[in-house]
Amino acid sequence: MSSFLRPWGKCNEHEIVSNDPDNRPAHELRGFRPTIAFRSSRLARRRAQLSAVLAALIIVAFGASTIAQNRVWHDAVALWQRAIFYSPESWSAHYNLGLAYLNQKQFDAARVELTEARRLNSREATIANNLA
Repeated sequence: MSSFLRPWGKCNEHEIVSNDPDNRPAHELRGFRPTIAFRSSRLARRRAQLSAVLAALIIVAFGASTIAQNRVWHDAVALWQRAIFYSPESWSAHYNLGLAYLNQKQFDAARVELTEARRLNSREATIANNLA
């Protein structure tokens, strides 16, 4: 039997009795090693260390992803162009790209995007307002 599961004596439901003829508790016996407690505390420390390493790796991965994404979204035009790439039928993405072009004084590109936004959602009055 492994030392991890070695019994210290006969066991009833609530207590451990030693094999000592004087019936001393196991912790009073010479050479007693609380093997299970020692190993479980070592296992708990290993789990805590593993959790800390895993958390650090996740934080580093998300940090690297954020840095990479910030390079893609360096300005409003790039952000809304990317949004249109993933959702070409979104009137709000076209509208916001049109507003970004207006802010950069690129009026022809703004007109194209605002016209597309009006085609996708003809009920939105702010689109017509910005086209005028």
